[in-house]
Amino acid sequence: MWLLKTLLCNEQTNEVFPQAVSMGPDYNWDSDTSVNAIQSNRTLDFHPNLRAFHLDPETLLTDIVSQGYIYTRGLLVSRHFKEVVDKYLLEPHADYEAEVVYRDTAYEYTWMHFTEEMESHIDFDHSTFRLVGQDATTNSTIAFKSQEELRKKCAELVHLGLGEVVAAHVEFIAGTPRFDLFILQLTAREILISDLLADRLSKSGFSGFELVPTADIFSIA
Repeated sequence: MWLLKTLLCNEQTNEVFPQAVSMGPDYNWDSDTSVNAIQSNRTLDFHPNLRAFHLDPETLLTDIVSQGYIYTRGLLVSRHFKEVVDKYLLEPHADYEAEVVYRDTAYEYTWMHFTEEMESHIDFDHSTFRLVGQDATTNSTIAFKSQEELRKKCAELVHLGLGEVVAAHVEFIAGTPRFDLFILQLTAREILISDLLADRLSKSGFSGFELVPTADIFSIA
């Protein structure tokens, strides 16, 4: 599998991160449908107001756009990018129309809002993780009994700045679909894609991401 890295500050974004710098001068932050109301990765009972993500004029327009207004798992992608990935098996999600404004021109985008947490599919009895210290010198094996235990430890490390949990070997329970794209949340959020989708994206000319190979650490029972 591959990591789809979308938090970029390089030549693709003209060294700008995040690319979205406002939701526009008239955005109603107090509305029940504002981005502030997106609080969890479950199916939403409202249609969020995603018009519009205004980009820094110094950045470049990319197919995946970085933003800091929605903190739950999701991707802000161009319509063309969405059309391509829709041909593959994706982790359950809901699509919402969005608008990206770049240098006074509006573009149609899609917010992919993931509606489940892949950690609920982990077979913790057969999975191991590594605890990496803040200075990267501490590296020990750590195991968890449940998603709740994993989440608690990750939150503690993030809050205290003591290091991170990374995957050593993650096995998903039998029956878990072999998704071509899914998100795994440890101390950091990782977007995983299959070799098949990685090959398609690498030939696509799309922008706003980098593909990084991972060790063979993910499997389904």
